[in-house]
Amino acid sequence: LAKSAAEGDIDAEFDLAVCYEQGVGVEQDMAEAMKRFQRAADSGHAEAQYKLGAAYAYGIQVEQDYDQAVAWYHRAAEQGQSDSQYALGMTYCYGIGVDPDADKASQWYEKAAAQGHKRAALELSRIGAAS
Repeated sequence: LAKSAAEGDIDAEFDLAVCYEQGVGVEQDMAEAMKRFQRAADSGHAEAQYKLGAAYAYGIQVEQDYDQAVAWYHRAAEQGQSDSQYALGMTYCYGIGVDPDADKASQWYEKAAAQGHKRAALELSRIGAAS
């Protein structure tokens, strides 16, 4: 993986980041994982963009920054990454880093649910029941 990542393979970069994050085959090193997630995300890797969004949302190895979280979630969600679509639904539903917007929340939940995201489907049913 390291050789492929060094040659610019963003999937290998992401996979290596996960290895560092989880300590699989290498000593766990969250700083190295975040550095590699950042490289993959900057190259357009949707899963890495989601990971960065979550890191900023929860302050994992970075200063908590909802603006950055939303920006990374958007980049991944626009590529169809369902966890990011769900996360955007949550941010708009509860006004986390954005102004609350029930329509946008529903739109993002619908996109994630259409891909089989169970929590997004639950949120949609909850919103429907509250209407």
